[in-house]
Amino acid sequence: LSAGITEMGLVVSATELMNQNNIGKGLEDTFSSAEIILERALEDRVDIHVYLAVAFECPYEGLVAPATVIDQVNRLMRWRPSRLMVADTIGAANPRAVSSLVSELVAQHGSEVLGCHFHDTRAMAMTNVFAALEHDVRLFDSAIGGLGGCPFAPGAKGNLATEDLVTLLESMGVNTGVSLEHLLTAVTTANRLLGADNYGRSYSWVSRSWQKLG
Repeated sequence: LSAGITEMGLVVSATELMNQNNIGKGLEDTFSSAEIILERALEDRVDIHVYLAVAFECPYEGLVAPATVIDQVNRLMRWRPSRLMVADTIGAANPRAVSSLVSELVAQHGSEVLGCHFHDTRAMAMTNVFAALEHDVRLFDSAIGGLGGCPFAPGAKGNLATEDLVTLLESMGVNTGVSLEHLLTAVTTANRLLGADNYGRSYSWVSRSWQKLG
């Protein structure tokens, strides 16, 4: 903040053990530290994106009670973050759980700054996006080719692929402003540079369809 940044991200976890294993702090200590940062960001008019990790299930404590997440979101929202992303860090959420939690959060805070961060560990990231969309959430994280993952979920597929998210939204008439041509190029380039083979489920179809249009 002292360096004059205008935008930053802040991650806190919903459970005691996740905070201890991830950053070496307890739950209350983590939230207290986060609030100091949030207060300073608010004073300095810095856009801060808050991520509430393991909001559905924790690899150490199991299922996280929705009431716990709601209380934590209420606490964080007092500092008026520019975004508050509810994160399914290990990819354990399901559409019913997403719908139930998101509907309550939107009812209390509206959908303007609320968003979701899904992983595709159990191949449910897209259905979870749809569940959140039904409650007017329009902010979602994604990664080209589904790159990334979580060290606390060994063997997990990774993040929601951007090409899959864009394909879903555009097919539903939601204008994302993303060029599919450039997106496909970015996916191919990233895989080449990383020596990886990570593509969204829609990549082959989207690529063929784009070639036909071209």
